[in-house]
Amino acid sequence: MKFFDWGQSWILRKISELRLEEFIAYFFFIPCLAITLRANFHFWLEGYGLGRKIIGGLWRIAIVAILIPLIPYLSKRSHRSRFYSVMRNSIPFVTALAIYTNLHDTIHFVNPHDVADWFLNADIWIFGVEPTLWVQQFYKPWLTEIFSLFYALYLPLIILLPVTLYIQKKDLQARETLVTIVICFYWGYVLYILFPTMPPRLWIADQYTHHLEGGLLLSTQKGMVSITPSSSRAAFPSLHAAITLLSLIFSWRFARKLFWFLLPFAIGLHLATVYLRHHYVVDLLAGWVLGILAYRYAPVWEQTWEKLRQRLKSKYYKHSML
Repeated sequence: MKFFDWGQSWILRKISELRLEEFIAYFFFIPCLAITLRANFHFWLEGYGLGRKIIGGLWRIAIVAILIPLIPYLSKRSHRSRFYSVMRNSIPFVTALAIYTNLHDTIHFVNPHDVADWFLNADIWIFGVEPTLWVQQFYKPWLTEIFSLFYALYLPLIILLPVTLYIQKKDLQARETLVTIVICFYWGYVLYILFPTMPPRLWIADQYTHHLEGGLLLSTQKGMVSITPSSSRAAFPSLHAAITLLSLIFSWRFARKLFWFLLPFAIGLHLATVYLRHHYVVDLLAGWVLGILAYRYAPVWEQTWEKLRQRLKSKYYKHSML
């Protein structure tokens, strides 16, 4: 086939210039774009207005559309400039976050078959009670505010480690951390689609007998996760658990003092996901497994990809010499 004829395949040559996390960003962008447009068009037909139901969805996809074409430009300059190298390493991470946020809102349009009952029943089988219902006895406004803070610190916590490593001129370690986190994100996205699961705050909302009461932090946190029940199905596995675990593992390896700083926040964040009704406990357990698998196998995937890239480049070089 001409597509696989190296001398005639522009696509294969371009693919050989991409790192694994960059290729995955391109690969996921097209379906994410299609799903986002489909979802916004649906809500527009329902009378909600374009872009009003999925807040920021079109803006996020537009930002991704601007960022990923910069990858080839940055790749040519990353070897000569540390600034371009850092930018190149960062774009796949930013892209993964944007794709995650849009997918979080639109899974219903890919797989509408919610399986939340599986994980609700699993929690009850393990603990004898649904933990998010059991924890209501401990509700206090001040405690809710504390856990809302822990939950809101998720993104700053996972950014803090690579930023610290770059400040310390540990660029290779920073990239290893980012690549593993990005791959973990995308593995999580696939599982979200395979196992669409409403969070307990939506699936069993009628069973809660106590309302969460807090202040500004709780209101802000509610605004961040305010998604309609028809579209929110991104609970299993918990990427909060998976990515936080990876941050702890890499900080233990590369920035031991930072590990001890992150640890109490990581513990608080895990507790917050249950206290604030965002996850079943089995979501957290699955997140830990996902994080461990990503840590173990992401480097294997990257090494395999680099070998493939070198083979493709070698074929291109030989062809160009003919």
